[in-house]
Amino acid sequence: MTFQGRAGFEGATFTGAALFGKVMFRGATWFGGVTFEKTVSFSEATFKDDAWFGEATFKDEAQFEAATFESRAWFTGAKFEKSAWFDHVRFTGDTRFRGVAFQGGEATSEHDSEFSGATFSSHTIFDGSASAAITDSDGSTPFTQIHSPESRLLDVEHYRQRLETLKGTENYGIAFEKLIIQLLTEAGATLAEKDHTQGHSLGNYSDSVVDFAFIPSDESSNIVLVECKSGRLSEQRLAEAELQLEHLVRERRANLGLVVYNDYEGRQFSADRHSAGRTQIISAIDLLHRLRLTALSQVISDAITHSSSE
Repeated sequence: MTFQGRAGFEGATFTGAALFGKVMFRGATWFGGVTFEKTVSFSEATFKDDAWFGEATFKDEAQFEAATFESRAWFTGAKFEKSAWFDHVRFTGDTRFRGVAFQGGEATSEHDSEFSGATFSSHTIFDGSASAAITDSDGSTPFTQIHSPESRLLDVEHYRQRLETLKGTENYGIAFEKLIIQLLTEAGATLAEKDHTQGHSLGNYSDSVVDFAFIPSDESSNIVLVECKSGRLSEQRLAEAELQLEHLVRERRANLGLVVYNDYEGRQFSADRHSAGRTQIISAIDLLHRLRLTALSQVISDAITHSSSE
């Protein structure tokens, strides 16, 4: 079985066995906040794009043996209450198990979490995870622990509801832009002014391409240009916005460009198309999910790293 586009199961509850063995996920896959009450199997599954399992709860056995993650794999805050099997999994992108509770903590320490023979080819974080047996085929521990500042907690549901209420309002595009500015500001961003740019010229934010620019945190020097798109959208319209923004990102020596969109009909456009250099397209919903799990500064750093590797 193959999922061609985005596969979104956010917040769902699987009351029976969930069998995704050998399934191909071509688009971004969202299992954030999902509850699996029975055995779940992703054995030999392939994730071609980002896979998000943040804050998922696995109440029974979780099987990921020989699965392949070709992009980012984030399990931040997930809870495995029984055995979790990751034997011979191949992680080639940014991999995160920060704050994961393996084996349900000490109270259920009779259960196993195995990563024997797993391959970690990129940045991997297990900071704050507990009770996992993690060994490569040679017995080594192939991961790096990184301690990062606590992310600001966001009321994701609040912003999701506000996105819904924007529909049908007057000046929909302006209201959407203001909502994104508020979201990023609450997440720790500072709107970029000339004295924040360290010599970079950001130009006039009121032009037809750049809506605003921001710095993700006080500790960051990364400058991000943002163009907000809303209404009845299309792949072509987003692609044109991406290419225009990419030109300005390079011209103004910014670190990243983001085309943040919200389609009036709730469509999520395919993530299969390659990004244009330093510029990426992201839906408002996907941005909310990332900020729920990760600090804004880290989200931006990851996006910059991902762009530079294209």
